[in-house]
Order: sequence, then structure tokens, then C-alpha cells
Amino acid sequence: MVFNLTDEMLDRLTAEPQPEDHKAETVLFAALHAYDRRGGGVETQNRGDKQGLGLARRNQHKFAAQEMLVLLAQLAHNLVVWTRDDLAEIAPRFHKYGIQRTVRDALQIPGTIQINADGQIQGIALNERHPLTPAFCHAFAAALSGDDLSPILGKN
Repeated sequence: MVFNLTDEMLDRLTAEPQPEDHKAETVLFAALHAYDRRGGGVETQNRGDKQGLGLARRNQHKFAAQEMLVLLAQLAHNLVVWTRDDLAEIAPRFHKYGIQRTVRDALQIPGTIQINADGQIQGIALNERHPLTPAFCHAFAAALSGDDLSPILGKN
């Protein structure tokens, strides 16, 4: 078994002090006990990423292409989590949203983007009838104001 946990980490993860002898067998059993005590959060998050971001069956034959897909998936995951966290500061109910629900509900609010003749974004109009629009506008109004943009509640 390969791992890079220190003795202190093993003590903390197993919730019991380890013997001072630190024999290989003792350390191995402590690591197995720590592994058994872990929750299923990582597996649940991976499943949520695959479903919410549509990552199932996206394998490439070239290593560089596959590596790029992995990096794009990491970026998408981080953007969704950061968006959810920003929304959760305004409306605490978003704390319990996972990746799939954030993508499905919060990031698919119908709306339009107004673009001027120079190709620059002038405004973002979101459907005012969508239940998450007020929280979304409130959460991102400050971030968009630095670019002279503001989300607008409109009938789309």
C-alpha cells in the first residue's frame, strides 16, 4: 500500500493514538483503519461532476487531448463551485446544491445578452419569472459592476 500520511495524520484520521514502535504492520493497519473511516464524499462528488458537467464517455486517443479534457473538467468544476459559493453567500440554500443541481437550476436561467455595434456586452437580461433570478442578480451585481455591467430583470 502506498500513501504519504505522517504518523500525526494517521493518529488524527484513526481517532486513536498509534503505538510508539511504528512497525510496518502497525502503520499498515492504521492506514487501512483510516481508509475505512472515510466518508463517501469524494465518490459522490465525482459522480456529481460526471452527471452535472456531462463528463461521461469523453475519452480521447491522444494523451495531450485527454489531458486537456481533464484540465477543462477541473476548470468547469471550479467555476461551478465558485459560482455556487458566491450564490450561497446571498442565499444560504445554495450551500446544499451539488454540481448537478447548480448546473441544472442556477446556471440555466433563461436570458439574453445585449451586444453593441463594437461587439462589447452592454447588458445581461435574465428572466424575472425564474425563481433563482433575484439571488443570481444580487450575488453577481457587485462583480459585474466593475465592468460597467449589471444583470437586469427582464421578461424573456
